[in-house]
Amino acid sequence: MESSERAMPAKPKKRSWWISTHHVVHCYPNSAADCIVSSLWETSAGVAESFHDAELVRATSEINTILAKAGAAREEGRNLSFVVVANRPFLVWTTPSAEGPDEPGALGPNDDLDTIKKALGLKMEKPVKPHKRSWVLGPVTHKIYCFASPAGDCLVHGLWETADDAVASFHDAGLARATREINAVLSGVNDKKDRSRNLSFIVVEGSPFLVWTEPGAVGPDDDAETVAGALGLKS
Repeated sequence: MESSERAMPAKPKKRSWWISTHHVVHCYPNSAADCIVSSLWETSAGVAESFHDAELVRATSEINTILAKAGAAREEGRNLSFVVVANRPFLVWTTPSAEGPDEPGALGPNDDLDTIKKALGLKMEKPVKPHKRSWVLGPVTHKIYCFASPAGDCLVHGLWETADDAVASFHDAGLARATREINAVLSGVNDKKDRSRNLSFIVVEGSPFLVWTEPGAVGPDDDAETVAGALGLKS
């Protein structure tokens, strides 16, 4: 990056993804917005200390350096992207398409998770959090809160890693290495965190932003028992 600050680009089109029977991951215009740009937002140190402190400024710079190095291997006609699977980003080579799945046997983000995991070669070492969440910035606290929402733009901070039999057409050795390096950076930050908050990616105008988020926010998309308990409702 030429500067520690990134100018707000023109508002991008929202995109979703699907994988063909030929093992090509496609991104196409769709309101689901679960195919996102592979570079992280950057800020000046101290601008948003409550949710993006000096440690996250440093981590973001390191991650963007890793992504830029991985992206240098891009072949014509494909892009380096994050696709979201069960609330977690996965770094892949994607090919643009005008529309969604157009062939029998194609898979997308709404298919069975075990089927997607097998098709993408994902390695599931920890329980996933497939429920979708969104985020809001508190005007008084200046903290970011994540809550259950179909918007799905508050993501778990770690990237998916792959098993040995992953398909190299969209996640080759270079991306596997970049993923491990990024996860090492994230783990180093997360190990030092205040346990009262979470490390998350939020999606802003199609690009991820690494932030500290506050847990426990409840909204209308939470299950009925959680909402009733938070509001103190009696049956």
